[in-house]
Amino acid sequence: MRRNGFTLVELIIGMVITAMVMAAMAAVSTAVSSGWQQADSADTAFVTGAQVQTRLAEYFRPAAAFGAVQKGTLGSSVSPATLFFWRSDQTSGASPTGDGLIEFNEIGLLRYDPTSEELRYYYATDWNSWSASTQATANLLANTAYINNTGNVANFMAACPNYRVLMRNVKGMQINTVTDDKPLLEFVIDLEDAKGQSSVHYGTVTLRASSTATN
Repeated sequence: MRRNGFTLVELIIGMVITAMVMAAMAAVSTAVSSGWQQADSADTAFVTGAQVQTRLAEYFRPAAAFGAVQKGTLGSSVSPATLFFWRSDQTSGASPTGDGLIEFNEIGLLRYDPTSEELRYYYATDWNSWSASTQATANLLANTAYINNTGNVANFMAACPNYRVLMRNVKGMQINTVTDDKPLLEFVIDLEDAKGQSSVHYGTVTLRASSTATN
């Protein structure tokens, strides 16, 4: 007699084989998806690292000299990363190459704020609105000794309360300066991306043309 359909044993074996095939396909799909995610994370970290390097180079390569540095740490809000620097020796008709003197509006301050998780850049953004007498008084303070003293950070921030945010979502930062023939800024910065993932970036920025102030 001719048999129609499958026996129970054949159906069970078929179901087992089908389950094995589906499990194998799921494993392959998971591996491919994981590979894509890892590649995407690596690409994102690379792009972010390049952006960090570009942003810091934009402000520090033109700088004339570094001042006092507070190195900071990645895992603590105590003594956050801070750096005084001579932004540039500004030129004028009377001094086409600069006068060699540090003036108050030529001072910059890099400061990591752990509360807002921002990297901030302080300087006298409204200098032209200061009265001549106020500018003169401020310039009496501005010199190499001033920017080489971290004790002046609070005073400078009070005088220049406006700041530019260079980066947000900064979880921590460490900096160091090397003042050899070619002064450079070394940095380690921990950033959080839009997905909430944290990545640490390392880099250096070399001053294009360092100067020594005469005051």
